[in-house]
Amino acid sequence: MNAIATIREHMQVLGSDGTLVGVVDHMDGKDKIKLTRNDSADGQHHFIDAGLVDHVDDSVHLSKTAAEVMGEWTSEEALDLEEDEAGIADIEQSAAQKQKEWTERRR
Repeated sequence: MNAIATIREHMQVLGSDGTLVGVVDHMDGKDKIKLTRNDSADGQHHFIDAGLVDHVDDSVHLSKTAAEVMGEWTSEEALDLEEDEAGIADIEQSAAQKQKEWTERRR
């Protein structure tokens, strides 16, 4: 069975050094582990790439140390910002494409 499929709510997430990274809130899709914000120093949800999972038993064990994981994790605010930036980029690209098409028609 795939180790990621066995991840459940409230499991502890441990770095490869055995240090607690957080507690699983739930899986966000198939590729991100969402951690509870109650167990976060900044009170935010954080996301960990499921590709970092080394193995799962009573806890989720990661292939990187807690410090490495915390240095790389994504916060909910960062994901919202990425979505906003992607949306703006799509709008800008669409506007540029429309301008190009209009210019071509005018020739």
